[in-house]
Amino acid sequence: SRLMGTASDLDADGVIGEAANALRECPAPVIARMRGHCHGAGVELAMNCDLRIASPDLRMSVPAVGLGVVYRYQFVARLVQTCGLARTADLLLAMPELDGERAHAWGLVTELVPATDVDARIEKVAARLASAPRAAVRGTKASLNLLAARGVAGEDLERAQALRAEAAASPERQEALRRRQKKVSG
Repeated sequence: SRLMGTASDLDADGVIGEAANALRECPAPVIARMRGHCHGAGVELAMNCDLRIASPDLRMSVPAVGLGVVYRYQFVARLVQTCGLARTADLLLAMPELDGERAHAWGLVTELVPATDVDARIEKVAARLASAPRAAVRGTKASLNLLAARGVAGEDLERAQALRAEAAASPERQEALRRRQKKVSG
């Protein structure tokens, strides 16, 4: 669907949130394969995977602020837990494009391997997980998810959602979407 620069854009964002939640709540570990470009919602989906194996050719960014978007609080919390407040602020506010090495240094990527080895490495990790006792793998993942969820409180979620709705309906967002559409079309 097309973004309109209104609060209704948050409905479309809900689909991304549901997908991110499904990745995080899957009882089995989920491995993200990261090569080439990964931006915006793609970063949110990858950050909800348990392991993120990437190649140096990765290009990662979260340019949402430039489009007038306030990201889901759960995603921001996950970023802060992963790479700290200062780097999260840099990623979300300065909107740099990170290569694979920098993303790995920041903790956004759990393992960096040559592009030709990504698939083989994922297969090796997946095979190791598949051969481990299922209860131990699932229990460990559940424990990690419990610890990660401790930083997300109900009041904070409500306030964050109100801020997102305000930004989604702002005239500045509508103008940012028009500029982007013009850039893409023209």
